Amino acid sequence: MGSLEVVSRMLRVTRLFDRDRDDVLCRFGLEPWSFDMLAALRRDPRQQSTPGELMAAMLVTSGTMTTRLKSLEHRGWITRTPDPGDRRIVVVELTPEGRTVTDEAFDEVLACQRVLIRSLTAEEFDSAAHILKKILLDHDGHA
Repeated sequence: MGSLEVVSRMLRVTRLFDRDRDDVLCRFGLEPWSFDMLAALRRDPRQQSTPGELMAAMLVTSGTMTTRLKSLEHRGWITRTPDPGDRRIVVVELTPEGRTVTDEAFDEVLACQRVLIRSLTAEEFDSAAHILKKILLDHDGHA
């Protein structure tokens, strides 16, 4: 089996997951970027961040970040307030509605993942996870 067969199959699996994930997100009024941003805020123990920290995590420009923050704020999923310690800094915080939509969408996205890999035995799952980790570590040092 050549590299084309392996990589092509990995890409097909990714497209299947992306399609199913996008369908789930659409039902919640989310786009992949909005889900990623809300999830980044949700992972933070304080459920807040600065626009600069989010820009670094999302790898977007400041203009793109401003547009996205406005959109999420308009939907009621985040708030932006001046930092009490330094009024030049804005704090982006997840609202209760943002937390709810993120958690509910996340649960359904996980369900999509489980469906996609349901044919794997526990051993095959562990093997696939190990192989993909090895590829990622060799490529960029991050798994």
